[in-house]
Amino acid sequence: MKVLVFEFMVGGGVADQHPFDAELQVFFRQGHGMLRAVCEDLLSLGHQVIVPVDVQAEAELPDDVERVDVERESDVDSVLLAAASEADRILLIAPETDGCLERLANLLNDFAHKFIGPDVGLIRLAADKWKCHQWYVQHKVPCPDSILLTDEGVDPQLPMEFFPCVVKPVDGAGSEGVRLISSMSELAVVARPLLMQKFVVGAPVSVSVIVESSEAVHFLEPGRQIFDSDPFGVHLRTQYPLESGLRERALSLARHVVETSPQFVGYVGIDMVLAEDAASDVLIEINPRLTTSYCFLREWSKQNLAEKFPSLESR
Repeated sequence: MKVLVFEFMVGGGVADQHPFDAELQVFFRQGHGMLRAVCEDLLSLGHQVIVPVDVQAEAELPDDVERVDVERESDVDSVLLAAASEADRILLIAPETDGCLERLANLLNDFAHKFIGPDVGLIRLAADKWKCHQWYVQHKVPCPDSILLTDEGVDPQLPMEFFPCVVKPVDGAGSEGVRLISSMSELAVVARPLLMQKFVVGAPVSVSVIVESSEAVHFLEPGRQIFDSDPFGVHLRTQYPLESGLRERALSLARHVVETSPQFVGYVGIDMVLAEDAASDVLIEINPRLTTSYCFLREWSKQNLAEKFPSLESR
């Protein structure tokens, strides 16, 4: 089977921004790692793999990958549409920032039946962190107390008990733009719109889930997220395994999230914080795509995780 794998950073999504600054270099390394890992897994299962590649990027991919050159950002759409028409299956890996992943899913909507990952419905929900928060609160999933910060400002009577709090872009990806705020004066100078959430002390944990169908849901091993600063920053690695008590709590919350999510297939990452007691565990967000945890989990488990992808046979 021929599988098109598009990773935004390697595939030309930022081809006009060479040389990359420090932030883009971090994103490129993360994207390149995910891309290489999933290509190796798909190839080892006997599939052909097509990968659009920015001609200026230093992309080290398996020799058997069929590369498609991308010279500039404006070429990405035409390259994707052409490759999608040839492919039997499509895996999109892109950030939710500025609606990027949603736009790509819409671009390839005529080929949605080929998607390995979630469709545009779940992507749209997950990409808006405020709407995503509202959805899961309405469906009784524990989440941090949250407020949408707009240009109209914040209620000056906001209780001090809400601090410290976390602010983040409504449409960000990963730890991009995430800040810890300890006072109203700090909050006053933060640009809007942003999602403001009560800071929950605990272990940052990720659970990857691969859904083939409503009857075939694979909850992968939960792992602790390790960042370059405390309590968060650039994601360095995911550490396995969790202590047994935390493991069961993470899986319990992940099951609750999947049961209350709009129906989907594919790979989703669920980020959560496990607090001092199980009653205070909270969902932080969902990622409707492959995440960097894929790389660390396959290395730790010595498994080919692509074997669990939604059927690479007829759908």
